[in-house]
Amino acid sequence: MKRVIIFIMTIAVAMGLIAFLPGCGGGDTAKAKEYMQSGDKIMDEVEDESEDMDREMTDIIDATESGEVTSSSEAEENHETFIDNTDKLIEKAEEAKTEYKKILDLSDVADYREYAELSIEFIDTNMELLEEFGVLLEEFAVMFKGLEDGTITDTAESESIMAESFIKLSELSDKSDELEKDIEDLKETRNL
Repeated sequence: MKRVIIFIMTIAVAMGLIAFLPGCGGGDTAKAKEYMQSGDKIMDEVEDESEDMDREMTDIIDATESGEVTSSSEAEENHETFIDNTDKLIEKAEEAKTEYKKILDLSDVADYREYAELSIEFIDTNMELLEEFGVLLEEFAVMFKGLEDGTITDTAESESIMAESFIKLSELSDKSDELEKDIEDLKETRNL
């Protein structure tokens, strides 16, 4: 009988130790959820701010296409305003990305890891989208300035660069939408 009690106690101690080993026991689910919620909260703030940015980008494109922008100074002002606003968004998005990256260092949290990876890719894609829109605005400002000061007489090269930017913006926008859907689906189907 004494041997049975010692055997049971030995197994109980061993099971207790196993639970503390990395990759064993309950994993880091609570921490992963905490980091995910923190990253998501920051991204909600980014989303609120980016809705204003989306409207601003649309207004700039509409004004440019309709001919409302009539000088290089207006084009440069649009570009500078966009850059200033983008810097704020990027800073916030980097904070969220830091939270998601913390999940990647945890063990036994495969679903949260997948969520973090998708969220990081979503952030990177949107940063690339913002960067590309900046390229488009900058090229427009350069073309406008060149037309005003006579250094550009043929706009074909600038128009080609801007057309490529529009294509890339469309592709990045589609990728962003797809990633956002994947993130939402993962969160819902895996009950994260």
